Amino acid sequence: MSSSTSSSTIRFSSSSSSSNSSYSSSSSSGNEGTVTIPIRVEGVPDNSVWGFASRTDDNSLRTVYAGTGPSGEVLQSTNLTDWETFMTVDDSHVLSAIVWANALFVGTRPHGRIFVHNFVSGQEYLFVETEDEAVTAFAEYNGVLYAGTSPTGIVYSFDGILWSEEHRPYGHGVSAMVSSGEGLIVFSHNSEGPVIYSEGEWKPYPYSDTTDTSPTTASSRIVSRGIYGNVGQTELLPSTMASTDAGTPSEDMVAVHPTTPQLDVLAATSLSGSTIFGGRSNGVVWKASGNAISKLMDIGVPVNALLTVSDVTVMAASGNTLFLAKK
Repeated sequence: MSSSTSSSTIRFSSSSSSSNSSYSSSSSSGNEGTVTIPIRVEGVPDNSVWGFASRTDDNSLRTVYAGTGPSGEVLQSTNLTDWETFMTVDDSHVLSAIVWANALFVGTRPHGRIFVHNFVSGQEYLFVETEDEAVTAFAEYNGVLYAGTSPTGIVYSFDGILWSEEHRPYGHGVSAMVSSGEGLIVFSHNSEGPVIYSEGEWKPYPYSDTTDTSPTTASSRIVSRGIYGNVGQTELLPSTMASTDAGTPSEDMVAVHPTTPQLDVLAATSLSGSTIFGGRSNGVVWKASGNAISKLMDIGVPVNALLTVSDVTVMAASGNTLFLAKK
């Protein structure tokens, strides 16, 4: 892995020529009051943006980092328009990134590695190689760094000294994580919904302290085996859902437990106390506040990465296109 010394610059330019404004109004229903602008990577057509991180230095200059593939490059920008290579790692795809403890941590695929760039010393190095194929997500919660992997689906923690395995959520691998005021929220592929780590306990999310009148696959698993479950992951199928309610045909259970936005989540961030997430199925970026879910924006293509740019602005990535949504 090495830092780039090249002076070449990648420019993201507006792909919309119909508006002279910095933002063009979104025509998607359900996200009134939000305007979006798409910006595309010029000159690097094969690069896909998989993950974001940001850092504000002592001079209040904010730098955004974008993990890309298939060349293992991390790009950097201070204006979201001009981008240059910040570092290149020894793996194909940089799927996730976070700034933690004066360092940039990036997670990769297909070797499941975590690389670090130390902002104080300027050194870059392979920090750890996990037992999984991909490091898909990072989040900080209560001063501890968490990393999620796929396809096995392991949540690791790092306290600055030791890496420890914390949890193996149900599903086919961790797809996204975000820290909120409620706790650490973890999304997984092919799961009924996310789980949350709060007050030393893992729970399904959203959760309630009162008795639920509608049994779900997750609640059945918790009663029978605990939320940790077995090492072998289980897939959510209509027949599996039907088994939680004796005597109910599987086709009826699909209506009782319909597919929700949480099932395909690939990216998550937080915005003004709300959880923002998006996925591969329909290009919608959702906003969750408590138990209420609403549409923030619809980019029409799978959402690979999300970043909170300001208190009112979120940036999304799909392939080599970035979208800014401003409330």
